[in-house]
Amino acid sequence: MMWHLRGPFLGVAVLLVTSMTSLAAQDQSPGLVARIDSIVEAARKARSIPGVAVAVVRGTDTIVLKGYGVADLEHGAPVTANTRFQIASISKQFTAAGVLRLAEQGKLRLEDDLTRFVPDYVTNGRRVTLSELLAHIHGMQDYNRPEVQVEFPLPLTQRRFLELMKDQPFDFPVGERFLYRNTGYYFAAMIIEQLGGRAGSTGGGGGPITSKPYGDFLREAFFERLGMARTLDCRNRPVLEGRAHGYESENGVVVNAAPLDWSWALGVGSLCSTVGDLVRWTAGLHGGKVLSPEMYARMTTPATLNDGTKTEYGLGLALAPVGGRRAIGHGGGAPGYSTTLVYYPDERLTIAVLTNHSGGNADAIHRAIAAAVLGGPR
Repeated sequence: MMWHLRGPFLGVAVLLVTSMTSLAAQDQSPGLVARIDSIVEAARKARSIPGVAVAVVRGTDTIVLKGYGVADLEHGAPVTANTRFQIASISKQFTAAGVLRLAEQGKLRLEDDLTRFVPDYVTNGRRVTLSELLAHIHGMQDYNRPEVQVEFPLPLTQRRFLELMKDQPFDFPVGERFLYRNTGYYFAAMIIEQLGGRAGSTGGGGGPITSKPYGDFLREAFFERLGMARTLDCRNRPVLEGRAHGYESENGVVVNAAPLDWSWALGVGSLCSTVGDLVRWTAGLHGGKVLSPEMYARMTTPATLNDGTKTEYGLGLALAPVGGRRAIGHGGGAPGYSTTLVYYPDERLTIAVLTNHSGGNADAIHRAIAAAVLGGPR
């Protein structure tokens, strides 16, 4: 089965929340909380979802921050607000922010050609910039295409990734149209690992750059500063405290998700997080705690195609309206997980939904919750 690590929307909060105590201060709306509980439990029943974690935060008021169901069917461990889920393509905004941080540091430019960092053969002589990679307008094929799915249970090395991309034809000229693809984000993570270290001691700021693992760079650049203690890169983590196990349905029966070595999701969907940490992240991102105003504007500005058409995607963030309201977000889907994180800037509303079932349709749950909180269509 092909996996996509993708999803349409994402979300955020306005003020940086620094503790689980402040996140847990409930809005005085018991009827609304009961309605959200009903929405989630109905979805769990209809889609056979073992477990769901939800955060609903409006301004400084936390309406819901809790878990439903179980993280592990074998042992019955309950889902809580602290349960870690593979967040799949919600990870893309972290990767994009990492590239933007490197641009702030002067280690790269968004207009740089990809071949500055990787072999020329991956672009077949075409010029592809880093911003085009992150905006999904590059036209390159996906590396995780159906014919290589037999390799998904095995580790993916960067060398093997480049072999999969070598001399592959483009689907369309660079910048001609938007086509959601994972490839650009694997490349972006490779670049973060190349440039994410400190300048060498012998050369000062102009000296050689030491490499740094993708997860370590994000932890030092963002997670530690924002108090995201339960967020990390889950590659090479066969055992992780508090992680929800992933499931899917087969002929109407819930079974363990198809095996996937998460090295295939480097930069694309390899992060694990909790709903509380995702609120902290989105609050920091949209509250000016993550990027400079210039880089934040680049991240949240729709890409422009060759013919002048604007897409509904920035850099790692989808920008399409939801229910007629402005929304900034991203969803994710991978074996065993369906996730979404959405921010409504005009209403200062953040909704995070994490499920441990690939058919969980987290976006539908989010839309039903948004309609309950804000009224109007889903």
